[in-house]
Amino acid sequence: MKNRKLLIAFATAGASFLGTMPLVSMKLRVPNPKRPNLPSLKAVKNEVVTLNELDKIIRLTNENDKTKEVIAQFRSKLNEFYQHAFNILEEYEGIEKHDDIFKMMFLKLKVVLDIQRKEPNNVEQIKRNINILDDIMKSADNELSYFVSQDLKFQALWDKAVLLSKTMKAEFKTSRPSTVDPYGPVNSVEKFFGADEDVKTIKWFKSLLIRAANYLIHYYDAPEVFQPKTDFEKAIFE
Repeated sequence: MKNRKLLIAFATAGASFLGTMPLVSMKLRVPNPKRPNLPSLKAVKNEVVTLNELDKIIRLTNENDKTKEVIAQFRSKLNEFYQHAFNILEEYEGIEKHDDIFKMMFLKLKVVLDIQRKEPNNVEQIKRNINILDDIMKSADNELSYFVSQDLKFQALWDKAVLLSKTMKAEFKTSRPSTVDPYGPVNSVEKFFGADEDVKTIKWFKSLLIRAANYLIHYYDAPEVFQPKTDFEKAIFE
């Protein structure tokens, strides 16, 4: 118990100096990103294409020897696209433009899906659509990297969240809430870091720690299934 308190105290105290330190875990997806021309989309309704809608579009393709492989690749790329977009939305909430980046990805996706509806059996066009999805993700990564690079406070808080999450990781190796306890992640963050000023006052920062707690609880329950995939998950294990 004494060692645990010392570990948590060290992590919390050490994190307060991160604002003046070089980046520890905050890594840009795109080194030296270009300044993006991203319009403000605050007035634009956030409309995510549902999985049911996607399935209907994919089913327009008549599967045969020519289309079977490429439509499977298109489906896989759409899955990657969604994971990519929601990673930005959920893990980069502290960046002011993160929501605009997310919305722009789906505005562009709708254009791709309109093309797919019109030419569902054109193999070459489906291949082009796959490449366009890659380009949309690359553009989003450049935009995200640029806005992260301009926000030193976010970088410092990200590093602090990683440091505190590593403290939870050490704790959860020996004792952790059950995966079926819906309050386990929230209670863990409150238990370990409830007195931290940033946890008390910065909503996205606390949410990131809760996401980390939830992930770590499941990771130690089934590590072969829950290998780190997102930027933040990977940072915790570096």
